[in-house]
Amino acid sequence: MIEKDWLKKTARLSRLKLTEEEISEFIPQLQSVLDHVEELTQLGAGRAESLAGVEPWIHPLLELLPNSSAFREDHASASPLADGLIAGAPESVERAFQVPQAVTQDQGAQK
Repeated sequence: MIEKDWLKKTARLSRLKLTEEEISEFIPQLQSVLDHVEELTQLGAGRAESLAGVEPWIHPLLELLPNSSAFREDHASASPLADGLIAGAPESVERAFQVPQAVTQDQGAQK
């Protein structure tokens, strides 16, 4: 159960100014979200058969806008602007800028 003090602390850390009325309104809403997440967690925890045949939901608007260009296939295309930018780069690899490595994985070796 979400407690008032926890919500106040979380709001403060998030730099949100919530009134007492907003806090009272948000507690049941947030609890409802957490309860739903717990329900989804229980469905997926070792119960693959209960989810068998359930199609993944890619986007909430996909059913409303099935022919929308927002959901078109992503294809690389030739662009004179991009080609010109890549051509002007000091180094390039497969149509991408080649830059020197700035960060290494072995940060612990420095003393």
